Amino acid sequence: MSKRKILVRSCVDCGHEIRTTWFHKPVDKTMCGSCSQKGNRNPSWKGGVAGKKRIRYCVDCGCKISATGFKRSIEETRCTSCWQKGERNSFWKGGKIVDRGYVLILKPEHPRVRRCYVNRSHLVWEAVNGRYVQPGEVIHYIDGIKDNDVIENLRLMKHGEHSSLHHSGRTDMAGENNPNYKHGKRVGIYDKCKKE
Repeated sequence: MSKRKILVRSCVDCGHEIRTTWFHKPVDKTMCGSCSQKGNRNPSWKGGVAGKKRIRYCVDCGCKISATGFKRSIEETRCTSCWQKGERNSFWKGGKIVDRGYVLILKPEHPRVRRCYVNRSHLVWEAVNGRYVQPGEVIHYIDGIKDNDVIENLRLMKHGEHSSLHHSGRTDMAGENNPNYKHGKRVGIYDKCKKE
């Protein structure tokens, strides 16, 4: 078996010495492996912007965003937290959530807002009576069912009056006395623990 002769050339870009048994390009186009993949010689070349960071600003909150490329136009550029807000979020439920039995509606402009949500009973009462529920006032559910927001079931009370009503046991058809009471599971568990 005969050995092939090793040829030696220099890279035209960096001058690195290249040793091989054959060259498929002429001497004036001979390049080492790293130089042959630089710039526009690389098949994945994107016109020189691949490594450069560009800066845009979020249209909602104004924060600075830097990236190598943007998929959307300048008018649609948003930071990741703004993309997750509202209808763009995959967990969006139409602006309505249930927290501890109370139905909350998304109303960020409301004066009694808590984390952008307002109790639906407040909105119903305010729509009928034409004024906001003031600080120190509460909406009482007459039948004790927290998601029953019809106006006949809602009564405006002072906070102290509402507390004394619930703590004195004088609630009208509230709690276990109400056949439609839905939130009594915990009471049943604690009663079983006390009996044992």
